[in-house]
Amino acid sequence: MQELRTLTRRGAPSPLPAVGRVDPARPALIAPDGAVVDHGTLRSRVDAVASGLRTGDRRLAHIQLGATVDDIVAYLAVLEAGHVALLLPPGHAADAVRRAWPADLD
Repeated sequence: MQELRTLTRRGAPSPLPAVGRVDPARPALIAPDGAVVDHGTLRSRVDAVASGLRTGDRRLAHIQLGATVDDIVAYLAVLEAGHVALLLPPGHAADAVRRAWPADLD
């Protein structure tokens, strides 16, 4: 049986399940405060952010990934838009990463 996959505009596998593959009302994320984000809401939020990141070419984005829904949406949106997400370590080490690999997508 062939797996149903959604592809980004660049032909890479989407980081999200294909539409219709998962019930949009099912939980996708549970935030540290207990808030639940369902698959439909997550897909909508990721698509909204990703649409503003489409540049025509692949870019590098720095992501300081915390335990927040907004950070996870940003990370998934970068991937959905077909870009590369470089996760930054906490603290001063992030500055060294930024200098070594400058981002070209804000």
